[in-house]
Amino acid sequence: ALERALEWRHALLLLGHSVGLEPWNTAASACGKASEWQRCLELLTAVVPSEVTFNVSMNACLHGSKWALALRLSSALRAAHGAPHLFALHDLLGACERGMARR
Repeated sequence: ALERALEWRHALLLLGHSVGLEPWNTAASACGKASEWQRCLELLTAVVPSEVTFNVSMNACLHGSKWALALRLSSALRAAHGAPHLFALHDLLGACERGMARR
């Protein structure tokens, strides 16, 4: 619910009382949807990221038009967990294409 409501500040406050990665991923997703990609990356560095954490972070970067950073995250994801999901690659390629078209 916090993710859908873009309540990223509230989601961040709840992290101190949480166990596991799901609350971190939810908070990161809420930050990304609120165009707070920098905060999302701060969360990424605060945990040992899962594949979901990487995908949420890549998506936040893409929403913030940071496609080059999203590409670097996809490389880190590949090193840690193997190839990204097809949907993540599709979003990444589309964002790179839009970024290159702006040049």
